[in-house]
Amino acid sequence: MIEFKNFSLRYPDAKSDALIDLTFKLPSSGLVVLTGESGSGKSSLLRVLMRLIPSLFPAELSGAIELDGQALETYSRSELCHVLSYVQQDARAQFFTTQVQDEIFFAPENLGIDQTQMLSDAYTLCEKLHLKDLLGQTIFTLSSGERQRLALAAALMTRPKLLILDEPSANLDLATIKLLKAELTRLKSEGYLVLVAEHRLFYLKELWDQLLILKEGRLVADLQAAEISEDSLALHYCSRALSADLHCPINARQTSEETFLKLEKYHFSDFLNEVSLELKSHCITALCGVNGSGKTTLARCLMGLDKRHKKSQKHPDLQRFRERCKPFFVMQDSDYQLFAPTIRDELNLTKAISDEAALELLNRLGLNFSLEDLERLPMALSGGQKQRLVIALAMLSAASVLILDEPTSGLDAKNMQRVADHLRQLADEGHAILLITHDVELLNLVADEISIIAGGRILSALPYSQENQERIKSRILP
Repeated sequence: MIEFKNFSLRYPDAKSDALIDLTFKLPSSGLVVLTGESGSGKSSLLRVLMRLIPSLFPAELSGAIELDGQALETYSRSELCHVLSYVQQDARAQFFTTQVQDEIFFAPENLGIDQTQMLSDAYTLCEKLHLKDLLGQTIFTLSSGERQRLALAAALMTRPKLLILDEPSANLDLATIKLLKAELTRLKSEGYLVLVAEHRLFYLKELWDQLLILKEGRLVADLQAAEISEDSLALHYCSRALSADLHCPINARQTSEETFLKLEKYHFSDFLNEVSLELKSHCITALCGVNGSGKTTLARCLMGLDKRHKKSQKHPDLQRFRERCKPFFVMQDSDYQLFAPTIRDELNLTKAISDEAALELLNRLGLNFSLEDLERLPMALSGGQKQRLVIALAMLSAASVLILDEPTSGLDAKNMQRVADHLRQLADEGHAILLITHDVELLNLVADEISIIAGGRILSALPYSQENQERIKSRILP
């Protein structure tokens, strides 16, 4: 169905190609996984397929891409809309309306799809993706995982031949990943071609027909299902684990008795009820729960960012906490925290720092930049690179408490490990860290304690140890 022939891509003013001499074929149906380290060119390849490059993102292209034997650039946009659908890593960036139900119907209505088909497909997708309870809501109240499910439903409403997904599990809890896997299984059985760019491979290992691995813009492996194993992956790529199992340490780490925050029975409008939370120095506290359970709302309340109920923001314990600890919040969507025209300026907004110190800090986080790269626009970085840049800002800050919302959502194994190492180092230096995550691999590496939230209430607060492993599993694994 799709064939790349010696295809290369270079962005304006770039020193090297982002994609280099790619030659491969995709089948007419099945599930193909595209993986590789952060910044290896995965999102660029997907944008080329959708013709976002070069129409929205200027670039110099060479070689060819053919769709059903015809050059991709000869298809009109309206023709491609019937053939391809794309769910971006940041689902928020592709919404055209403000209401959930309007977003679901936006594409098929504009394409003139039969109303009976539209209503039938919408009912089926809302049922399968657990969206029925969200109908009637504005998209601005949705959690990131709920937005991801909505974007997937909207993409499927046109019944595309090829569905392209960029990091679809990045913001999803494990129960919703199970729903995603079931939907991918259905699409594959019905003859769709699904192309998934992904770091977290555990939910795809029973579905993939082909695995493509990119490294620094080059295709280093093109494997069929029978050829894929942990050993074959290791030859080309340090991949994420192929399972999502809890491995709690035998004993919980001993942490300091200094308490930065002790919140008891905190209420926030209808969103949080009787929340109790303790943040201690030298301790990494994981906050886990399904999408929409209140994790990010709690973090925003701790920071004083949620203005929906002003009285709750003036809670005396929270005001003292902010004044004393000057907490730093690494948001799930790093775009909200990048303001400067260059990486150098972005770092210096937080703390004056020499170029040499800046490069050393960035290199520790796997951002192997040169002096010239400090002049790059932060917003032009890949999702994983932007995430690590904001973590670098947190490390530069004077905060005693760091709150991180899904800091590894777009990261490969190496960079996830780097982030874990630095979180551990910061905790050992005396920081208190509140870690909001669905990432079981990250939990296994760094969590000292875990608080589990559901429906705006903290259900459990436990040391992350083997003694509590079964209780934790029952709360967070589907």
